[in-house]
Amino acid sequence: MEILNITVPKGDYSDLIVCIGAALIALFFLFLLTFGFSTREYTPSVLCGVLFALCTLVSFGSFLEYHAPKPVKYEVLIQDMSKFDATKYKIDDRRGKIYVIEEANQ
Repeated sequence: MEILNITVPKGDYSDLIVCIGAALIALFFLFLLTFGFSTREYTPSVLCGVLFALCTLVSFGSFLEYHAPKPVKYEVLIQDMSKFDATKYKIDDRRGKIYVIEEANQ
């Protein structure tokens, strides 16, 4: 197996933008929640509390997705497929004799 090229994926900022946006909306709902309880308006406050929790979960999930490690991809030339370790690597794409592989998650 001969390595021709190594591709390290760059960060995608869409998850970070969703995280920041959901956090700002969550802060807005937290403000409405505290304002509603201070004025003794309980029904809208409960709705704002549910929306605050939902926005917090979306923000936390997108933060985790942003910080998840991205797999490194290798472009390799394989002469003998019997020597390819299928437990360690996963074939992602094939272009003629050139394979694009990445490390298998365990």
